[in-house]
Amino acid sequence: MVTYPIDIPTKPGIRDFNMKPLTAVGVNVSPFTFSQEVQVSQGQQWTAEFDLPPMLRHHAADWQGFMLGLNGPEGTFLMGDPDAKEPLGTPTGTPVLDGDHAVGVREINIKGFVANSIGNLLRGDVIQIGAGSNARIHRVVSSVDADANGKATVGIWPLIRTGRADDEPIVTSNPVGLWRLVANEMGWQSNAIGHHNISVKCMEVVP
Repeated sequence: MVTYPIDIPTKPGIRDFNMKPLTAVGVNVSPFTFSQEVQVSQGQQWTAEFDLPPMLRHHAADWQGFMLGLNGPEGTFLMGDPDAKEPLGTPTGTPVLDGDHAVGVREINIKGFVANSIGNLLRGDVIQIGAGSNARIHRVVSSVDADANGKATVGIWPLIRTGRADDEPIVTSNPVGLWRLVANEMGWQSNAIGHHNISVKCMEVVP
């Protein structure tokens, strides 16, 4: 019995990783004056594509079994940005959510930083909120310092899609989110010398 989310293989590591944020913003442009009307919806989602290096069968088999265990978009797995495993900032203390957070908010309140500490999170840092099937990754869109109470308000992308509770941990080291494959079709290639090539397209799970 396969239980989701399943673990992503760790060997070999990802060679090329292409993360593509997708947002739902419409722009209407007047054909006469070129003035613009912007319509903002709540749709925000990570999509990603990654390639693995050529590998021999004993590594390829693990990746093949991983994809087949997902059964196309049915199953889920946890993954982070392989180039953003640690923050560029210095998140002192033990940061957690400060208060409940409703669906749709673009800023989160954090408590638990060391009082008056500087550069706790820098713009572009990746954080995780939730764990397991509730794990989601967000990028920080504005650098923050802690106030005298060890608190800060942080702008994030994407916005909150499931309600979050007071004291939920903010994960800054090896953050991961919940993903699924994009398509039902799954495949790989092998050559005469036994090298296998695998590419994966996936999208963030949006409740």
